[in-house]
Amino acid sequence: MEMNLQPQAATCQVTGQPFAEGDRVASYLVRGASLEIMRHDLLEAAAAQCVPAGGVASRWGHAYKARLPGENAE
Repeated sequence: MEMNLQPQAATCQVTGQPFAEGDRVASYLVRGASLEIMRHDLLEAAAAQCVPAGGVASRWGHAYKARLPGENAE
């Protein structure tokens, strides 16, 4: 199975608030209806408001670090 993962988002999927350096972010890999894997990034404080459609394949938390312009997203 080949997966094409999206890079880290710059805003919370739940609140729309931009992430700030050091914010705690929860990242989810979710299997969609057509079995594709999608990434969802949100503030950990908003995690209780997130009910991903489909099955959660993975979840991890991390401190947000903005990428530099031109920096590889991988």
